[in-house]
Amino acid sequence: MQGKDAEQRKILELVLKIIELDERIDKFYADEGVKCDGRPHEWRSKHLKLIEQKIHERIEGCQIDDRSMHQNWVTRYLEICRTFIVKDLYAAKNFLQIFPPEHQLYDRFVMYYHAGISRKIREIANSDMDKREISQLLHWIRSYSGDQVLGMPFLQINAEELLLDHPLLPQESYDFLIMKFIEVTKQEAGDWARKAVEQEFTRIFDGENDVFETDGSNCYYTQLPYLLFSIINDQVSLAAEVSLLIVPQILDVCLMEFIKAAKLFEDSIIEYKNKTYDDKERMLHFTKTMIVIANNLDMCSASAESLKSYTTTTENIVGEQRTSGTVAPIQPITVYSSRSNASPCRSPRSFGLQRESSPTSIQSALKGAVETIREIAEVIPLTDSSENSEDNQRFSYRRSSTCELSKYHNKRRSSEIPQSNRRLSAVVGVESNCINPNEKIEILRKKFESMRQMVVSTLFYEICDDLVEFFERLLTKEWLKNGASVDVICMTILDYYADYKHLRPKIRYELVKRIQLKFVAEYLAGIKNRKMTCINYNKRCSLAERLKSDVDTINETMVPLLKELNDDDEEPNPSDVLVSIADFIMLKDKNLVALEAASFAKTYPDISIELLFTIIDIRDDMTSTESRKIAEDVMKISKIRESNPMYAKLFEMAKKERKVSNIMKDVVPRLRRRVRYSIA
Repeated sequence: MQGKDAEQRKILELVLKIIELDERIDKFYADEGVKCDGRPHEWRSKHLKLIEQKIHERIEGCQIDDRSMHQNWVTRYLEICRTFIVKDLYAAKNFLQIFPPEHQLYDRFVMYYHAGISRKIREIANSDMDKREISQLLHWIRSYSGDQVLGMPFLQINAEELLLDHPLLPQESYDFLIMKFIEVTKQEAGDWARKAVEQEFTRIFDGENDVFETDGSNCYYTQLPYLLFSIINDQVSLAAEVSLLIVPQILDVCLMEFIKAAKLFEDSIIEYKNKTYDDKERMLHFTKTMIVIANNLDMCSASAESLKSYTTTTENIVGEQRTSGTVAPIQPITVYSSRSNASPCRSPRSFGLQRESSPTSIQSALKGAVETIREIAEVIPLTDSSENSEDNQRFSYRRSSTCELSKYHNKRRSSEIPQSNRRLSAVVGVESNCINPNEKIEILRKKFESMRQMVVSTLFYEICDDLVEFFERLLTKEWLKNGASVDVICMTILDYYADYKHLRPKIRYELVKRIQLKFVAEYLAGIKNRKMTCINYNKRCSLAERLKSDVDTINETMVPLLKELNDDDEEPNPSDVLVSIADFIMLKDKNLVALEAASFAKTYPDISIELLFTIIDIRDDMTSTESRKIAEDVMKISKIRESNPMYAKLFEMAKKERKVSNIMKDVVPRLRRRVRYSIA
């Protein structure tokens, strides 16, 4: 009847008149109590059953392939059904008005198609579905009442009321599919994350150094952070296509699996360190590899922090959906990388993992059908509503002016879900307060940050282990004579810094600052351990001058490196402590020692009483008892002043310096940088 064949229309009108006449005859016989063989004919009922049968055959005939023929067979089948549903319902509404009003043909067409598609969807849902098929089915169910199927304005169907009375799927089946989707997502996210980490370290163990890349700042990195967080991005985006209500749960299970994968990441780092210690050939690339790992972990930490945008975005979108009934998209997070132009996560396949269908594949599968439906709405003119006012009154599910899908979902959850299924249905309830992904995001971020600190410490102990011999020479007679040790230390630091330039700026600054503190702390440790004593004023002056000379050398090396990384650094220079100690040692008047010691302690309130006592006693112009008393007295006063975190860390390092030196060889592999320095 969609064509313009007037002959067929006349035949149909004639058939309808015959049926109507036959019904009158049957009614007359019934009223008169006359019984005739073969009557009543019930041709109208048979006619409607024939229509229902043809609709059923049409729905079944839309399936052109199955899972063995095409991976997106569910989407393809349902989209073909959707196209025919819209076309046929439009025809039933606008071209079959020749049927008598009491036939309610449009209502019957809506119910026949809805019942047929519901029956087919239940059949598909009861089969053994994989994640791809579940997501495609649930996505189609979600869009069924929208403006691309029954919610199309020109169809004038109250999709909410229809679905409330006759849902496509029983709530138990829907909950089962949601739970299965979440469980499969959890398993896949964990498998993919572990696979990505394992493949990364397999390449590292195999010595494949060409996998490292450099960004615009010449910092090393690999694709691991991108691969890891694209997994979460893909899963959350796919979940949003199914239902925004399950996005927090999907994010939660992905985070749980990533926290487990982070433990594998940490174990792999430790294993690499241990294997490198046993295999000296690996030492050539040890520093470079640890730099790459540190940068990757820093990127992972930043990307984990950006996941919090998913929780706030989901809450806002769900709120909008409740009001408007529209399906709003989830924007992908940006993975923080060292690239000059960070890009949103997509679906990388470079590490050999086969993903399930992503939202983009679903959208591409829907594109053709959506365009077809829109063409129908544009090409076929809608009839005037005033002309069909009587016909509209016959629609059992006529479209209302306030079609809000969220109202239906709320009503359905509260009225239809049995008490035994409340727990299961809570998975898709936005009112559920049991899911708080922000807590797991913070756990994951801190885990990455902790691993990054471990790797930075490894780099720190590596250079310390290389310099331990020269640190031991500080504050000795040899050092006082020529000061060669400090020059070798500075040159070695610059040599290492050539590698450190490939660290991300924040990590590089942190490491260089720590090395600077270590450098100064070694002097304090040498003083505390009484490597030298001054028997006269000239000896004190020589010691003080050597300290000041070393401070100049240290500053010439360290200050430019730190300024390059943080020009606005307002922290005091830790080497100022050595200058203050030198000035104190050069003090000639013994009577001013107590006053200067008090001033020194007020400037550096975090200094230990033992170190202060040693600085006073190293002058050797008073007894140890006098030095001890002065130190104790001034420390009582200095505690009133607020401490500086940097100086607190410096003096803490000076306390533990000898212990750290003793365990360095057990912490990291020993790597000697052969820095040659000729002493004139």
